[in-house]
Amino acid sequence: MDRAARRELIETIEQQKDRIARLENRLRDVVTAYKGLAKEKEALEASIKVLNVRSEPHRTQNVEKASAGADDSSETASEASGDAQAANTGEGGAESFVDPLNATGQAESTSANQDEILHLKEQLATLTNALATVTDQKSQMEASFQADKKLIRQENENSRKLAEETQQRLEEQLAEAEEQLSQAKSRIRSQQQEREKEQTDHAMMLRELQKVLSDERASKEQLEQELFETKLKLEEKKATPDLSVEYELKMQDLSAEMERLQTRLQAAEDEAAKPAPLLLQLQEEMAEMRVHHRLQIQQEQTRANEAESRLRQLEAEREARVANLESKLAELSVVVGNYDKIRQQDQEAMEKLKERIAQLDMENTALARVANNKVQTDDPDDSNLDVHALKEKVLKLIGLMKIANERSDQPLPTEDLYTFMNPGGDDSDDSGSPVSHDKCQQEYRQLKDEFERYKMRAQSVLKNKNAKDSSVGKEIETLRGQLQELRDKHIALRQYCDEQEVKDKQKVEDLEARIARIKNEHKKELDKAEEEYRQRAAKLETEMHKQRDRTIELLAEKEKEVQTLQLRSHSPVTPYMFSNQSEGSAHSTSASPRDGRSEAGVDDDDDIRSEHSDTVSELLVRPHFTPLMTHSRLTRKPSPGEGTIVHYAEQLARNEVELSAVRKQKHHLEASIHQLQEEIATKEEKYQDQIQALKREVDRLERNRSRESANLEYLKNVVLRYMTTSDYAAKDQMFKAIATILQFTSQERTKVTKFNSSWWYASPRK
Repeated sequence: MDRAARRELIETIEQQKDRIARLENRLRDVVTAYKGLAKEKEALEASIKVLNVRSEPHRTQNVEKASAGADDSSETASEASGDAQAANTGEGGAESFVDPLNATGQAESTSANQDEILHLKEQLATLTNALATVTDQKSQMEASFQADKKLIRQENENSRKLAEETQQRLEEQLAEAEEQLSQAKSRIRSQQQEREKEQTDHAMMLRELQKVLSDERASKEQLEQELFETKLKLEEKKATPDLSVEYELKMQDLSAEMERLQTRLQAAEDEAAKPAPLLLQLQEEMAEMRVHHRLQIQQEQTRANEAESRLRQLEAEREARVANLESKLAELSVVVGNYDKIRQQDQEAMEKLKERIAQLDMENTALARVANNKVQTDDPDDSNLDVHALKEKVLKLIGLMKIANERSDQPLPTEDLYTFMNPGGDDSDDSGSPVSHDKCQQEYRQLKDEFERYKMRAQSVLKNKNAKDSSVGKEIETLRGQLQELRDKHIALRQYCDEQEVKDKQKVEDLEARIARIKNEHKKELDKAEEEYRQRAAKLETEMHKQRDRTIELLAEKEKEVQTLQLRSHSPVTPYMFSNQSEGSAHSTSASPRDGRSEAGVDDDDDIRSEHSDTVSELLVRPHFTPLMTHSRLTRKPSPGEGTIVHYAEQLARNEVELSAVRKQKHHLEASIHQLQEEIATKEEKYQDQIQALKREVDRLERNRSRESANLEYLKNVVLRYMTTSDYAAKDQMFKAIATILQFTSQERTKVTKFNSSWWYASPRK
């Protein structure tokens, strides 16, 4: 707990540090922006002060000077006309000069114009400085904006490269997964073919076993028929007289039969030495079960790997979502670029305005030069000049006026220019120098008004530009905030994905441990079954050894009987001797199996022994006494063939006992095989249930992972609409959408549908 709390505190401290660093960067940007805005404000305030300062005293002084100049010009004009008349009449002897441009009246007006031009120059310089300050600040803002733009482009390029690399890795992993899937499908197909082949082989084996069983039954029936025929032959031969030739033939038959029995015994020993086919079949089935369970474990492992690949795919989708957001950011950067283009267009308009201001400045300088030239012509020495010098000056001034008229935007007509050169005309009193002065004043006012309009237009352009820059800056700040939020959200999602990956890995490890435990249990059960099969095989081998011992004892008894028959064939036999000998042989035959059983140490088949002893005693008694009585009745002489009858009766009884024991062993083995098959079927059902449970668990984990990548915003809207709507059809449609997103199972769908239908039909009754 302490470590977890400490880790959480460290994470919160790191988050606070990151947040403080971001806030410091923002505060630094705000401080620099505030300083630039302060400079712009100071420059704009200075320009506004300069533009608002309009000196009324200068205006009144200019008006008074203009009126005084007009009066003086009228007086001088009248005096000049009087002098001219006097000169013409010859009353005055002195020669006088008429001033056609009214230099004396315009000197004062030019000085006032010069003061106002100087004042305008100061205003223009102030405006130029303010405009330079504003452009400097805007250039700094543009440089910072370009730097931020380059940084964002670099980040976008890095993220794009990372997205391309992740996309390439995902494509490679997808190709590998598809290849593995194709290999698994081919492997499963081959296994299915092998299973089908094994089933056909088992069916063929069963048919062969049934055929062998039918052959054995036919051979058994044939042996019984032969035995019955031999009995009939023996009964027929009993009626015939006893001959040594017949005994010899019988001895040969018995020896041949003994050889045949020895060969059968050898064949039985060879078959006993071979392993049982049922045991081999069971071992093969056990190996197949092992392979089957191993394949199922491999399939579970592949499913776990597929779940991990799906988790990686979800991470790739999240990366794609981040790339989409970055593309949106690129679109916003394009919008910012458009704003930049608009700003450049505004700068071009400002440059045009600057050029227009420079042109006006040049015109003002030209006018100032003209005024200076006029002031220079106003010297007291001009009165001493002759007519030719004054004419040259006037022509020079007229040329300068023409040049200024050509440069100006609103040139004067040529008639107004020629009025200056025609002072003695009809309109000398009305359109002389006062009229030209009024036109100059009017032109000056027009220029001033045009300058005011340009100034207002420049101010409006600057205001619009500032407003646009502020809106662009706000939009950039909002975009940066959104980008930071998206980055924080991306970091949180990555942490959540890492936690989910750790949880999924833990679940996969638990499932692998569970699979290993199931595998160990299955291995233990298989070992136990193999041990049981070994014990049963050992028991069958002991039974085979017992059967072989009994057969050996039977052959020894047959050899003794053959020897006794040979002795009897060479010596006369009395009925008493035959009866005693037959009784002794009967007792020996009845005792010999008992001794063999005591020597073998068999104590597990009491029923088989009792049945064997009863059958042997019954058969020994019946064939021994019945033929003897019939023979004594017929011939009243002892019959030496009665010993052979006892031998065949005993052999028949032992054969029947062996057949019954073999049948019981067969039934016992069939019962054990059925029991083993039932156990294997129950184990397979158990394993199938466990595999189905593991599959359901894996499907649940996959659904949980896929639910994490669902569109939460869309799911939120659908759930909100589902909770607020009252239309059953709309609710059903929205429930289908929710079930599709959250991957409901069929049981969950039916459950919710039943509940909604019952609720919907019950709510109107309420």
